[in-house]
Amino acid sequence: MTCYGLYKVSVKTTDQVELVNYLSKALDLDVWSHAIPGHDGQVLVPKDKKPLFQNELKAAGVEFQIESDNIKEFEETFYRIFAPLSDLLLTMSDCCPHKIRQYYDSD
Repeated sequence: MTCYGLYKVSVKTTDQVELVNYLSKALDLDVWSHAIPGHDGQVLVPKDKKPLFQNELKAAGVEFQIESDNIKEFEETFYRIFAPLSDLLLTMSDCCPHKIRQYYDSD
């Protein structure tokens, strides 16, 4: 299984935007949100492409931060914590329309 890192990328110029877009296409990366000046982007990078991606960003002066070095581990932790809440919300949403309908039908 490939390990993916989630990168937050901060660009200041259109040249940097073009570089990030080029790297994303050339390395077949998953762009979660595009970086533009004043708005950070997020890019998912497989482990084997991390060194090249980081070196290219550094060489161009593009600031980046690794938000998660292993997004799968983060995802599993997230679901372990929030899955019970999700089940509760689904249960509540199932019962709410019925209760609302009962309230209006009783008038």
